[in-house]
Amino acid sequence: MLATAVEEDAEWPMIWTYQPGRGRVWASVMGHYSATLKDPLYRILVLRGIAWAGNRDLQAFQQGALH
Repeated sequence: MLATAVEEDAEWPMIWTYQPGRGRVWASVMGHYSATLKDPLYRILVLRGIAWAGNRDLQAFQQGALH
């Protein structure tokens, strides 16, 4: 689990990873609203999650690399 949120006095998973065998899964329950996709920090989070799941180099998504 990478991130949680508190709702009704309970913690709920928001972002997590899973590695079944040789596979990689990155999941996020955020992004249901189009406004979320306009947030540049959320975009980086999604791109890094995709890169991690695809076993790609994350260097391009390090702080400062996108400027």
